[in-house]
Amino acid sequence: MIKKFSGFLSGCLSLLLVLSTLIVQSHAEAQQQAIVFTNVNVVPFDRERILAGQTVIVRDGRIAEIGPAEKTEVPAGALQIDGRGKYLMPGLADMHVHLYPGAGAPDDLASQQLQLFLANGVTTIRNMIGKPEHLLLRDRVAKGELLGPTIYTAGPPLLGNNVPTPEAAERIVAEEKKAGYDLLKVHEGLSPEAYAAIVATANRVGIPFAGHVTATVGLKRALDAHQTSIEHLDGYLQALVADDSPVKPTGSQVVLGPVLEHIDESKIPALAAATRKAGVWNDPTLTLFKLVVSDATPEDLLKWPEMQYVPAKMRDAFAKQKQSTLGDPAPAAERQRYISLRNKMLVALHTAGAKLLIGPDSPQFFLVPGFGTHRELESFVEAGLSPYAAIEAATRNPAEYFAEFMKTPRDFGTVEAGMRADLILLDANPLQSVANLSKRVGLMVRGRWLPESELRKMLENVARLNASNTQGSMGKADFSGTWSLDKANSEGLPPGMDQLMTVVVTGDKLSLETKLITEQGEQVVADSYTLNGQEVEFSPKTPDGKIGKGKRTAKLAADGNSIDVVEQVTFDSPEGAVTIQTTRKWTLSPDRKTLKIDMTIDGPNGKQTLKRTFIKK
Repeated sequence: MIKKFSGFLSGCLSLLLVLSTLIVQSHAEAQQQAIVFTNVNVVPFDRERILAGQTVIVRDGRIAEIGPAEKTEVPAGALQIDGRGKYLMPGLADMHVHLYPGAGAPDDLASQQLQLFLANGVTTIRNMIGKPEHLLLRDRVAKGELLGPTIYTAGPPLLGNNVPTPEAAERIVAEEKKAGYDLLKVHEGLSPEAYAAIVATANRVGIPFAGHVTATVGLKRALDAHQTSIEHLDGYLQALVADDSPVKPTGSQVVLGPVLEHIDESKIPALAAATRKAGVWNDPTLTLFKLVVSDATPEDLLKWPEMQYVPAKMRDAFAKQKQSTLGDPAPAAERQRYISLRNKMLVALHTAGAKLLIGPDSPQFFLVPGFGTHRELESFVEAGLSPYAAIEAATRNPAEYFAEFMKTPRDFGTVEAGMRADLILLDANPLQSVANLSKRVGLMVRGRWLPESELRKMLENVARLNASNTQGSMGKADFSGTWSLDKANSEGLPPGMDQLMTVVVTGDKLSLETKLITEQGEQVVADSYTLNGQEVEFSPKTPDGKIGKGKRTAKLAADGNSIDVVEQVTFDSPEGAVTIQTTRKWTLSPDRKTLKIDMTIDGPNGKQTLKRTFIKK
């Protein structure tokens, strides 16, 4: 369920230039001075405990020493941070991220995203669909040229359409390894043969693989292959269906319908134990699928405070995603059962000792980078885990994951001497509530101290860059959706005609698929409009297959609530060229549930006026 949203923002603020100066500050300058947290409560996350009254000394980006305050000498000239009444814990890791495009310039989307992560205490991220530019971004952060969380990145996704054969799998895996990606992302549509070749080649060249488990691959094959992590709990609910079920599960990640009546919950412990035995980790993305099946409307979700930190186009994309789930929802009891089963599977995996990871799969479905990380932590606790177990999945567990599969020393994720100094200082105990993770005093990333005031400035900068149209264009009409013909309120219909339209609006492009049902049969016609008012040429086709020449302009009204389309089409006929002039006006009702299209057709048979009314499904 991965979808990446991209686009560039315009405008730059002087305050952001100040921030860019800080970002490119050299490591040498940043690390000359020791930094000491004095009299602080350390929450080390090596196990569930608190070490009270500690002094923590940081030098050169690493934790140099930890000891009781009364026995640990503070180095001369050190920057001292008073930790009395405060709690020092490891920085968070978000293990399912989709990085924006950009090289990390102060006003680009990539830089904004990195700032959002830091401002939420996230100091390590795993990018699950990578591009060459993300390798550059990863390396710039590692060299200290750019302030941001440590980045591990997968390569471009391995899909059925780009990895159709075992030979293609071998080639692409080798290419991604050579390019320098940290891991592979297995995705949709892979055949069992292609998946097996990915596994064999990845093991041979030494690159881990993680990602989806689709119906073509199946959970058993993924466990047998020791896929490093499974995203979204893919395949688990399908594996719980009773062996004698008369209803077979589909490959959908959202398991609803009659098959839910045939889930055998007694299978859960054995499935969790098999996952633990296989050494496979899980990043369940609980919050994402709760949003997918929730009754919340786009208007409700657009009121979340973090919406101010993403571009208007992305807010619109979020809204369209959610709107697409509301047309014909499953009964509430089915959706609740689906979420309950996912929660039970999560708890069983934890109980069995199978390792869990926090990664909400942002940005999509109103999950904003960094903020989504905290929402996922809350979902873990709501599912039945303790705050410690939830936070462990965002601290110690990710560090162990990378150490195991990247074959590198574990150097973050706990507060111990020698660890990378990625730390959060809190005003409240995180073991009491994951909500306390937002009560920050400041953040340390690779030894650089960022007080909360500086983190707030980051958020303010990002908010300013995205300040226009805070509510997104959901304040305007959205023509996207599936529309059925309201014959009772339409005029000029041929006998026996029915019509169904599917409309998707992305930016200034409207894509349209129309299913026409007449006495002569059914026909599906695809078309698209560019809504910028510029004239474009197109090739219309008559029902009997004749191709004509056409010119069209389509313009979205300034208020976004209507579309005007003007077309001129010429067809050759035995009697000579025939020209038809057509105008259409699309108008959406205030409640967005009714679409009216008024048409005027001027051709050899004179002028006709037609009216079509559609109801949103």
